Amino acid sequence: MPNLEGSFSAKEIDGKLNIILRLDVKGKTASELVETISHELALHGSDIDKIISAYEKGGIEAVQKLLTKDPNGDMEHRSLAKQDKKHVGVSNYNQVKRELIKRYPSTKKEFDKEQRKYEGEFGK
Repeated sequence: MPNLEGSFSAKEIDGKLNIILRLDVKGKTASELVETISHELALHGSDIDKIISAYEKGGIEAVQKLLTKDPNGDMEHRSLAKQDKKHVGVSNYNQVKRELIKRYPSTKKEFDKEQRKYEGEFGK
């Protein structure tokens, strides 16, 4: 996973849909991993119902077609940068982020750093 902190994908194994969460854990702090897991599951995983529905209707090919609409998650990253409250993934991510920061204040710095990264890359 060069230059990737994490990824969210789907794959068929033994005739069953599998949701895959991959993390680059080497050299990462606990706060970095908390943010990455939150990002992958809350932001990119917010469409899990669509993924399951696509699989039930058209198999793994339908899932791959759905995922290729935004293969790197850049539409979701852009929505996150702009804090688009209508985007379910952004709302989910922000809710998880608030709860984690409330419980573990040391994670705030990492969440803020990642937000600045997306704002820099995709604009506010």
